[in-house]
Amino acid sequence: MISYIIRRLIQAVVTLFLITVIVFLVMRLLPGDPITLYTTEVLTPQQRAELIEMYGLDQPLLIQYTSWISDVLRGDLGMSPTQGRPVNELIARNLGRTIHLGSLALVLGIILGIPAGIVAATRRGKWQDTAATLFANIGICVPIFWLGVMMIYLFAFYLRVLPSHGYTSPLVDFGLSTKQLIMPVICLALFPMASLARQTRSSMLEVLRQDYIRTAWAKGLSERLIIRRHVVKNGLIPIITLIGLQVPRIISGAVIVETVFSIPGFGRLLMVSALSKDYQVIQGGVLVAATLVVLSNLVVDLCYGWIDPRIQYT
Repeated sequence: MISYIIRRLIQAVVTLFLITVIVFLVMRLLPGDPITLYTTEVLTPQQRAELIEMYGLDQPLLIQYTSWISDVLRGDLGMSPTQGRPVNELIARNLGRTIHLGSLALVLGIILGIPAGIVAATRRGKWQDTAATLFANIGICVPIFWLGVMMIYLFAFYLRVLPSHGYTSPLVDFGLSTKQLIMPVICLALFPMASLARQTRSSMLEVLRQDYIRTAWAKGLSERLIIRRHVVKNGLIPIITLIGLQVPRIISGAVIVETVFSIPGFGRLLMVSALSKDYQVIQGGVLVAATLVVLSNLVVDLCYGWIDPRIQYT
């Protein structure tokens, strides 16, 4: 077990290293002049040369990358040229909001999606199965931005029961925070909910066909006991895998949701930084997002052995 964790950590470090190289090169190879983007003033050649030297843009790419990655290892993601603030501060301030939004969406998707898939599998061919399958197919296909705009029109402008935008910490005003998060959480949770329902149904149906399930029925065990003790537990492996894959989906979906509902979160920060070509924020933000995805994959791998003791880590 320990050797497996060490190998996975080494693989995670290598993955993050490759991501930093790719992001660094892509940002430097984009068209446009960084100095022109960093300031709206008309610069003299001397001022321009001073700015280039200050940001280290006169150095070879290898030197620039080495300098940046050495600062990252010390916990310094640099200074945002467009906002004039440390990247660490910008990410820390916005990431908490996205984690709050994303965690609620993921929990909602799990709470509603998995039971819907179990009901669809155990009631195959009946109206419960039809309803759950129809809901899952709609959830997979509906665009997040369209759903967000429709919900804003219905609940904020027409019914006037929910605020249309903004974010308030639950520690400041729990009631207002809850109202502001209802629509964004539903939009962000729709795809995980639908995909988990479909995957759960498929996994449960596969397990229900196994011989030991028929033996359990023949022994006279109750349906609830069979589903809880045998079917759900043995069908969780692909479901856990899919839950891990929802983390990057939620991070990418947060860009759209935070833009539609004007939430100053991590996703919106990356979008604004990309539009303004703020290299430092994009590099730091992508590195943080990649770290979260790699850690979530590691947690999923470790959960396999806890769910199914037959899995051996070698």
